[in-house]
Amino acid sequence: MLSSAQRKPPAELLAQDKMVSILVDLELAKAMARYYTGDEDTARWLFKKNALLIYQTYDIDLDTFQKSYQYYLARFETMKSIYEVVIKRLEELEDQI
Repeated sequence: MLSSAQRKPPAELLAQDKMVSILVDLELAKAMARYYTGDEDTARWLFKKNALLIYQTYDIDLDTFQKSYQYYLARFETMKSIYEVVIKRLEELEDQI
């Protein structure tokens, strides 16, 4: 049953470019939460709060993101290419600083 679910894309599958943008924003939110707080619990709370704002910005919900993430995660080469772009964008942002 699990393997058949992995073959079918979720009803609201996020496009790869949208996944990249969301993942970049989530990584930035995670870094910000760790930078601005010394406490791990506070950092986790701040990240979750910012993640919800990111989902709202992209007009999605956590469930849609998670299902899309799991779908791509089951396709190693696709997820690898998504993260290659995420890393490239993060490096470009770092170069701008």
